[in-house]
Amino acid sequence: MRTPSLRIRAAWCAFAATASLTASPACDRGGATPPVGSSPPDPAVRSAPAATSPADPAYLTARIRLGRRPCGVAAGQGRIWVSNFVDGTVQWVDAATHRASAAIPVGRQPCGIALGAGSIWVENFGSANVTRIDAGSGQVLATIGVGSQPYDVAFAAGAVWVTDWADDTVSRIDPATNVRTVIATGDRPAGIVGAGGGLWVGLMTEGVAVRIDPTTRRVTDRVPTGVGASWTAAADGSVWLSNGAARTVTRIDAATRRAVVTVPVEASPLDGDAAGGAIWIPVNNGGLYRIDPATDAITGPFRSGVTMPFVAAGLGDELWIADYAGTDLVRLDTTAIR
Repeated sequence: MRTPSLRIRAAWCAFAATASLTASPACDRGGATPPVGSSPPDPAVRSAPAATSPADPAYLTARIRLGRRPCGVAAGQGRIWVSNFVDGTVQWVDAATHRASAAIPVGRQPCGIALGAGSIWVENFGSANVTRIDAGSGQVLATIGVGSQPYDVAFAAGAVWVTDWADDTVSRIDPATNVRTVIATGDRPAGIVGAGGGLWVGLMTEGVAVRIDPTTRRVTDRVPTGVGASWTAAADGSVWLSNGAARTVTRIDAATRRAVVTVPVEASPLDGDAAGGAIWIPVNNGGLYRIDPATDAITGPFRSGVTMPFVAAGLGDELWIADYAGTDLVRLDTTAIR
């Protein structure tokens, strides 16, 4: 969902179960089941931009219709990459023209996306693997097995890192060989992001963030944050952790490895990112909050323009948000949000 240095994560099903939210029928662990009368997506069909509505906020400048339940978002190199959870596909959108690519088949229930080593890395929650895609051509290069119910993925310290939610582990993938190694973390690792020379992981049932040393591949620190610790964002040496059940967001100083401040939001915070000099955190009632990284001041909620703004990805002053309750990806101009 982000630039290579500002990654963010995905997998609504397990989050909904632990945060007392309503999960979708696609959360069946056996794989997504298309509605009666529907047909599989045609990889040759490209998505077209959908017209914005008069009901949209003025800062919503584009709306692109993609597949069913767009889940993970990652932005970089002029493209916005999006996974379609129900369809088992990935698409990219040209950030300038807003035209979408043909659908690329991947694994079952894909969500989290990261960019790195010239590739797109997609975790497939329903098939316990990661799909590697060439970032230029869109060709699938490899499918790599990981732990059960992979939840999020990040590229940092020269490697790919995947949270294995059901196995209480993180998988490290060497991009040179596609070989996996396993690191024990603690109960229900969710979001993951690189910051301050380490990997930071939210442990959902423990309400803490753990830091992994990428060299020793061991947990070095445990920082209490809040109930339902899950999604992560990073910028300027800090990590922001969404505490879903607590309805709070915690900032951790990645250098001192201490929690600095925890701020409340009105609903369960989801997967945010940095854009336009601020941190943006969507919440599960359709709202969006802005956090000033210099002062920790929080403003909002603002309208996200979608029903379920599960994941946001920043690209300069732009914020791209996927509507997990529908089919749309929207572009917000953060300079116009007041």
